[in-house]
Amino acid sequence: MTVHKHIAGLAFLVAGAVALAVVQDAVTLRRVVKEGDAAKYRLKADIDLAGEKATLTAVLNEKVSKVETDGSYTSESTMTDGKATFGGNEMPMDAQPAVITVTKANGEVVSVSGSEADQGALRLANIQTFRFPDKNVKVGDDWSVDLAVDAKSRPVAIKAEYKVEAQEKVGSFDTFKVKTVVKETTGAEPASADGFIWVNIADGSMVKYEATWNNPPFAGLPGQLTAKVSIVRE
Repeated sequence: MTVHKHIAGLAFLVAGAVALAVVQDAVTLRRVVKEGDAAKYRLKADIDLAGEKATLTAVLNEKVSKVETDGSYTSESTMTDGKATFGGNEMPMDAQPAVITVTKANGEVVSVSGSEADQGALRLANIQTFRFPDKNVKVGDDWSVDLAVDAKSRPVAIKAEYKVEAQEKVGSFDTFKVKTVVKETTGAEPASADGFIWVNIADGSMVKYEATWNNPPFAGLPGQLTAKVSIVRE
């Protein structure tokens, strides 16, 4: 029951590619949103909790509820159809309460709120979010961001590194496949996320995400947790 409880906590906090001709000229990669934009994603997380294995699957629904004049926006994310498999047993999970996230136009997290949101939810948002470059980019380009502790938006400091590895088509979306390594650089138990994100070139939205989370910030865990996370847009 304890493991199932913590898998449910992971669900809350989370709330085939075909190569194209490579873009020769650098492009502006930015998040373009409007109120009412919505997307559905399929989540799968293969979890290793102190040597015990579990798998979580769910549907994530995200909707933009507000857009400010400076480009920052508020999104609401909910989880449905959650299932956890542990020890060969599949257990349905209750729908999780909405997570409300405020994000700057450049991808920096401003706040995370909701009935069960805590500092861990904010930390997880910071290791998962995609921070846009302040320059035009093409395949092969990289950039990095160092962010200090902020009382409201970052409980610990962050270093994020990105590199555009390829241009790929995922479903109907033309994307940049971006290598992403995000690490907490302060705190007693720093978390990290290492993987790839496929970013829609047209509007900067996430199309696909695959990463390994090491030591994600979930309070009260009975041991070290690692999760291989896949999130794919439908």
